[in-house]
Amino acid sequence: MKSAECTLKRIVALSGNKVPLKRGSIVGPVSTHPKLGDVVEVEWDFGGIQKITPRSLITKREADALEEKLYAEEYVKQMASQEQWTEVERQVHDKMLHAAELINEAAALVSENKADNSAITEMYESCAPLMNALHNAGWDTSSLNS
Repeated sequence: MKSAECTLKRIVALSGNKVPLKRGSIVGPVSTHPKLGDVVEVEWDFGGIQKITPRSLITKREADALEEKLYAEEYVKQMASQEQWTEVERQVHDKMLHAAELINEAAALVSENKADNSAITEMYESCAPLMNALHNAGWDTSSLNS
């Protein structure tokens, strides 16, 4: 934004790449800062007042368009992330199906040699790697330990 465009009460936003953009109104005239050059006082919507260079500001119309673009980009990223997560869920599901098949095979081995499937729980040393893996994965439940 140019210094000449900085009129009192004009709604402006701080140019940036994170949404929502910081918005406010110009509340003071353009003045000269010894190091920064032209600055203008902006009262931000959240209540703070700050002297800022006009080149850092954009108009309300520009802010609306920029926010729309940034939100659209964020949405695309979220959708890509969701697609990646869906693929991870599918892979985990496949692994869990395979693990279930292996557990069923182990139970079948016990069944073939003992009448009671609960005998597998007596094989603590054989079951310990499974229990540890479940624990390490964060799948703790008291029913597994009973």
